[in-house]
Amino acid sequence: MHVAMAYLNGQYLETLIEQLEQVCTSAKWHARQAAIESVQSMIFCNLFNARPYTKRLHELVLKCILGLCAIVLSSPYDIPTYLPDALMILCEHSYDPDPIQKSIKQCLSEFRRTHYDSWHEHQEKFTERQLLLLADAFISRSYYA
Repeated sequence: MHVAMAYLNGQYLETLIEQLEQVCTSAKWHARQAAIESVQSMIFCNLFNARPYTKRLHELVLKCILGLCAIVLSSPYDIPTYLPDALMILCEHSYDPDPIQKSIKQCLSEFRRTHYDSWHEHQEKFTERQLLLLADAFISRSYYA
C-alpha cells in the first residue's frame, strides 16, 4: 500500500501494474481485495502519470468482483448505460462462496435501497430478462427454505 501511495515514474508504474494484474487473477479473494485497494491509492497519488495506463487499469478493476460493486455503487440515484450489464454480472456471482457472496448481496441491497424511490423510472432501462434476474437476486434463498 505504501508503494501505491508514492509518486511513481512510468517505469515503476508499469512494473506495479503488471504485478497487480497477476494478483487480480489469483483465486484468493483477499489478495484481489488488497490489489483493488492498491489500485485506488495508486490512481489517486499518480493521477497524471497513470493516464497512459487508463485502459489497463479499467480492465483490472472489472476483473475483480469488488470492482464491479464499486462501479454499481458509484451511481446511487441514476442508471448509466453500463450499469444494467454490471448488475447482471454481479447477479451471476451472487451465489459464489461466502466472502464474495456477502459483498455482492450487500452491494445489491444498497443498490435497491438507493434506487427504490424512483424504481418506476429506473426499471425502463432494463430488459424483462434483466428485471427477472434482479428480482431473483433481491430475494434471499433462505426465504424459501
